[in-house]
Amino acid sequence: MSKDKLLNTLLFLLSLSFLAFYFLLAYYTRFSEEDYDLLISFGKNGWFGTLKYYYLNWSCRWASLSYFYLWFGHVKSYAGLRFLVFIYSCFSISALIYLVFKIATAGIQYVAFGASVSPDLHITSGLPLDSKVPSVLTRFNISILFCAALFFFMFQTSEVFFWVIASFDQVQPLIFFCLLLLMIIKKRTRLLDYFLILASGLYIGGSSEIFAILLFALIALFYLFLLFRKRFGVFMKSIPGKKIRIGFLSLTVSLAFALSAPGTYNRKIYESQHAAVVMNLRDASPIHDHLIWADILTQRKNGMTLALIFALFFSLNLLTGEKTKKFFSKKNVLFISALILLFSLAVFTIGFHSIFLNGTGPERAWAPFNFVALPCICIWGWALILKLNFSDKVQSFYALVFVLLSVSLLNIYVFRQFPLARNYARAYDNSIRFFDSNERAKLPLAVPTPMPDPGMLVPNILREDQFRELGLKTD
Repeated sequence: MSKDKLLNTLLFLLSLSFLAFYFLLAYYTRFSEEDYDLLISFGKNGWFGTLKYYYLNWSCRWASLSYFYLWFGHVKSYAGLRFLVFIYSCFSISALIYLVFKIATAGIQYVAFGASVSPDLHITSGLPLDSKVPSVLTRFNISILFCAALFFFMFQTSEVFFWVIASFDQVQPLIFFCLLLLMIIKKRTRLLDYFLILASGLYIGGSSEIFAILLFALIALFYLFLLFRKRFGVFMKSIPGKKIRIGFLSLTVSLAFALSAPGTYNRKIYESQHAAVVMNLRDASPIHDHLIWADILTQRKNGMTLALIFALFFSLNLLTGEKTKKFFSKKNVLFISALILLFSLAVFTIGFHSIFLNGTGPERAWAPFNFVALPCICIWGWALILKLNFSDKVQSFYALVFVLLSVSLLNIYVFRQFPLARNYARAYDNSIRFFDSNERAKLPLAVPTPMPDPGMLVPNILREDQFRELGLKTD
């Protein structure tokens, strides 16, 4: 068996291991207390009434609230709710993998074929005959590997992916951003592309203020760069320029509406007060910061992330062939490496300091920054490998080591998390059945039910008053 076939086989096993782990958690994921509150609000006030309430009182994330309503707003049974949660989680990871696959395909072709970019951002290529592009299966494996690294790269993996309402605020904007980017870079343009760009900009601005502000700043800086190079007018007349303009305008309008809402201001006041309380508690415990950093550095998820990223580095370089090494000059490699390294360090130091030392926000709020930082780290690592010019045998050895390590670690996660997730979901379902029993209906409302260790699932608090108010069928 050749090294490429062996590596592809192991990458396929790694992809299956990650998908098995993800689908395991998705199958046992249940609604949280805040998810039920949102369902109750939709049941009482309807879609428009709920948006109005959040606009005035909490947070005007109108796009994520509306998308949540489309998925779960009409569920009448508990079994249907469980089924939809699983389908939604599967849809989310599938959409993210597919869009990353399409974007990665364009990127790999760009690098492998030594492409160049014209002033209007149209890609041209010399297409060297001895260059090669990985097969479709290989590209899918690489895309799944990237999404797996992103999954473990999040500060709070379970909160971002498996707390349902949080996933609409954090994961779905990333998916819509990938859709927007794909519509911009694709060669053939249809009327539907402009609609998808418009919808993507509206969703990002109306679901994640942090990510929307980040994209707004990046696009604004890109426009300033074009003005400085005196190419702004030419670019804005091109098809990519028109697409970016539509996305930028829709993003700006949606973000302005969300930020101007009274509820957004109320939420900011509450979070500032909560952060002050947390800071006072931490100041009273001088060893607390040390314990936090020790926990960060010893988390098993961090080791999983590093193993996946290094597997991605060496596998991608091997599977795209030797011609990729001619794409980077020594000066470009050093310059790109320095910039991306500085950016990555800035994200980590500022993010960790703000979140874990001063308590200025939930960890899941840094999901978009992680999403931006991870490709930068991957590009920097890939460029560094090209600069060091490892031999094929050395690269093959490292690729096999890190892929095998990733497969082993992921399967350990599967075997360790399966009994925890299963027992937690059974206890959750039993509590729901207990709430719905005829004998229980005659008794006063119970206090929140104690639950077993959820593992990597989101810990939930079950309230009987919520269940009775929803009136979900359990048979």
